[in-house]
Amino acid sequence: MAKHLVPLLVAVAAIVLTATVSAQAPAPAPAPEASGRNSTTTPTAYEMLKRYDFPTGILPEGAESYKIHQDGSFQVNFPDDCHFRVAKKYSVRYSSRVAGKIQNDSISGIEGVKVKVLCAMPLSPKNSPCLSLYIY
Repeated sequence: MAKHLVPLLVAVAAIVLTATVSAQAPAPAPAPEASGRNSTTTPTAYEMLKRYDFPTGILPEGAESYKIHQDGSFQVNFPDDCHFRVAKKYSVRYSSRVAGKIQNDSISGIEGVKVKVLCAMPLSPKNSPCLSLYIY
């Protein structure tokens, strides 16, 4: 049973994190416009998430820049690391650089994001210790 517990915890943490953070995140800033005759709008990192069918709230506020390559690999840069708690059960930490590979409805190889499942330490030595779950 323990063999199936870790993937289940990862799935639950990802679902709760996505649902909770997207519900709490404010709308992203408008995309900057290029000046000149043929002005084009460069989409923000948050708008790019929508294009790949993800909620904008999976990234914290304040993305300064991003790059997406043809193969789907990406990098998003923030001014500082970001740490917050979700529903008093999860500790989430984003580094100033988040990277991975994105496709429609799929993000893999994530770097720079850690999720820790929080639980109280047992008072009795007979109880099993808490689990900490990190997603890298």
